[in-house]
Amino acid sequence: MHPVTAFVARRSADLVMIFMAISAIGKFVDLPAFRLSLATWGIAPGFDSILAIAVPAIELLFAGLWFSGQHQRLSLISTTMLIAAYSIAYAAFYLQGRPPTCNCLGMIERFAYLHRLSEHLLLRNTVLVALALFGILGSRRSVHTLRTSTSPPLTDHQLSISRSRAFTLIELMVLIAVIALLVGLVIVSLAPVRTTARDAVSLNNLRSHAQIFSLYEGDNREYYPYYTRPTIEITNILIPRTPSSYPVMYFWGYKFWNYVLYDAYYGGNPYHDSLYPPTYFDTITSPSQRGGPTPYIYNCTFLADPAYWNPRLRTGLSQWRAVRPAEVVFPSKKVLLLNEHHPFQPANQVANVQQVWQAALSDGAAIALPANRFARGYPAGDGPEMMPVHSLDYEPGQHTLDGARGRDIP
Repeated sequence: MHPVTAFVARRSADLVMIFMAISAIGKFVDLPAFRLSLATWGIAPGFDSILAIAVPAIELLFAGLWFSGQHQRLSLISTTMLIAAYSIAYAAFYLQGRPPTCNCLGMIERFAYLHRLSEHLLLRNTVLVALALFGILGSRRSVHTLRTSTSPPLTDHQLSISRSRAFTLIELMVLIAVIALLVGLVIVSLAPVRTTARDAVSLNNLRSHAQIFSLYEGDNREYYPYYTRPTIEITNILIPRTPSSYPVMYFWGYKFWNYVLYDAYYGGNPYHDSLYPPTYFDTITSPSQRGGPTPYIYNCTFLADPAYWNPRLRTGLSQWRAVRPAEVVFPSKKVLLLNEHHPFQPANQVANVQQVWQAALSDGAAIALPANRFARGYPAGDGPEMMPVHSLDYEPGQHTLDGARGRDIP
């Protein structure tokens, strides 16, 4: 092979291996998301957690062997086969996938997005396989250097020099340990960036939902969402896409609003990604666990007269009613929606004063504040009437004193 061609082949293989190393590090950085992605393929149900670690570890191993000079040809061939296997899976999805038969806009959009993504991945992998195959043609073991039939055999001195250029087993283990340490440092250093990005996504979700609530108000005689009935103990809320219903008490209306608004305002998708904060997806291990009531909870004070939230004026069930935006006196201080998803916060416990809560306000803004920056609410929560949902005030902005007329942020 011509020296220039051999050089280009070598650099092509280097590019493939650099991509493989970056891909492995990316998977390790966002391991929960990669685990969920694996689960959607249904390749090995029950072993998703093991595969989520094994796949990037194998990718990193192949890249480590290549750059350490150990079994380079074998590592390049194995990498090519791995990329080809990924491509076969993408192609199978692309060819066998069928669009949803229902008129569910959210599902159709997701199907179209996955098809476009498969096309891009197939094109990318085709380029990578081509580069890898070109690299395989130009890669040779260092000891078995290219030579013509007339080339003199290597002397013992040349062989010893060639071997000395390769890594010993101990050196290879040290190199892998150093790479693992660097990956760990990268993961740790990127953690705050990842957290900040997720917070930004969640706040953007809250702003979007506040705008949708405003649209709802305009379509419903200037009332906030109101769908549980105060005159009966239980309201049956239909579970989307099923023939079943969910029996809820009156103040459970704070949690099921996505089951009511999805058809008109979320493209017919009750489980739209924007209805769940990014941290929610870390707590599920399979696609079947997705869904349910949104963790962006609705303020309970919008389900009762402002007087109900005053200890001196509360009289009972007769004060349960819908509330209008015009009754909100401090829209820039009044919580409309709250992100209650805190994986490490036990349910029905008073929040730690340092715990940060994200909220959408009645004026459409979104904020993130520690618990001690929110005003105290009605101590008894929803009250003793008809089995309350909250028997105490443990989440900020849910039981504001004076209700819509009060302030959650002093």
